[in-house]
Amino acid sequence: MKHSEKPRILFISTAKVIGGGEIYLTNILPLIQTTYDCTLLTTRPVMNLLRDSVTTHRIRLFPKKIEKILKRNYRLKRVYYRLYFKRYLRKRRFDIINLQEFDGAFVDALDFKPIILTEQTRMFVPNNLRMPFKQLFEKIDRVVCVSRQTLDDVTELGIPKEKCIVIHNGIDTEKFKPSGTEGEYVTWVGRVEEEDKNPLLFLRIAKAAQAEGLGYKFRMIGDGSAMQKMRSYASENKLTNLEITGAKKPAEMLGMYQQAKILCLTSKTEGLPFVVLEAMACGVPVVSSNVGGLPEIIHSPKTGVLVDGFSQNRFLDEIKKLMEDNQLYRRTRQAGRVRVEQVFSLKRQLQQMSEQYEVLLDRYE
Repeated sequence: MKHSEKPRILFISTAKVIGGGEIYLTNILPLIQTTYDCTLLTTRPVMNLLRDSVTTHRIRLFPKKIEKILKRNYRLKRVYYRLYFKRYLRKRRFDIINLQEFDGAFVDALDFKPIILTEQTRMFVPNNLRMPFKQLFEKIDRVVCVSRQTLDDVTELGIPKEKCIVIHNGIDTEKFKPSGTEGEYVTWVGRVEEEDKNPLLFLRIAKAAQAEGLGYKFRMIGDGSAMQKMRSYASENKLTNLEITGAKKPAEMLGMYQQAKILCLTSKTEGLPFVVLEAMACGVPVVSSNVGGLPEIIHSPKTGVLVDGFSQNRFLDEIKKLMEDNQLYRRTRQAGRVRVEQVFSLKRQLQQMSEQYEVLLDRYE
């Protein structure tokens, strides 16, 4: 479809910390600006990350104080967001809205077509909420799932399969590429949140390595609500082999990967994590828990290692194999890079997303 002017797309992210959905926006927004007129409605942390590459407006989220006081606040939130969007969209015209995460009250409040939802994580919904959840999805025209596992989650909840499509996350393999030398750190990258990222397991792996007298260096990169607990655990157990750096800006991550020997991911659940794609593109072998969309990236043991269960000893055994077998390490390093180049390129992702936008623009023209 050819347009007389650039179609206008409103991207909405309500993230309060930088995660996979925000890296997704960092990757695609600067590049699709040549074809689409993009605006981002989001929180202050995401604005600070992206305001140089796209028009940004700060979203006024439902007040935290009210949310804490009123446990059953869904109806009030829905009214709040209906009034908010009525006012926001009154003076602005958009052709598509692309949501970066699902929020029931938020979706319920939007009186707009077409809506795309990009679902980065796995979806778990209690049985008593499945029917209203399914009804809310009737307002969404297309669900872009970043992994087949996410697609299975969505369709298992009763969302029509024809409404969903898998578009794997992609990265710029010219930006993320191997350095001339191998790094030295067994590295963990992510949001330091216990519920899904399981960071304490990484510290237990470092503790087990230190107890065995292994000379490995461990590095944790990230920030989150469990950070103080991680620092306390490292201090109490005198983990001299561990460095906790805090969060790094996206521009700093290439250097972090090039200093990494192995990426160790200990998550309990994942969609299709960018950190794994970025590490593999940089020639860093990945040892990861076997969850979510990870098997779609890593063909264990050829392009990395998937570990069943959450035993620190099992993780450490796989790390030792790569550390102590140079030929295995180099084969895995090379195969991981090729895998990302062939299947998870940013160019491929952008082409597939553009196709979805054009289908919806045709439908609602």
